[in-house]
Amino acid sequence: MIKAIIRPMDLKKDMDGALRCFNEGFEKTRWPHIRHAGTGLHKDALTFFYKMSTDHFAAEVDGEICGIILGAVPLRIK
Repeated sequence: MIKAIIRPMDLKKDMDGALRCFNEGFEKTRWPHIRHAGTGLHKDALTFFYKMSTDHFAAEVDGEICGIILGAVPLRIK
């Protein structure tokens, strides 16, 4: 049985695994820059989304990141 751990994401510690998930996720939507842009752009985009989020989590299986969640909670809910 696969045992996944969901934990708070640490951008510095988790950057490589998070970047892999970010790239694989957008590769499936055929975002053109994923294949052609340098790693620096991907790291900058991931850092931007991380900093804009109020919450960030990493899913881990056997010590390897297999998913990330970045999200924001609106300050005023209508």
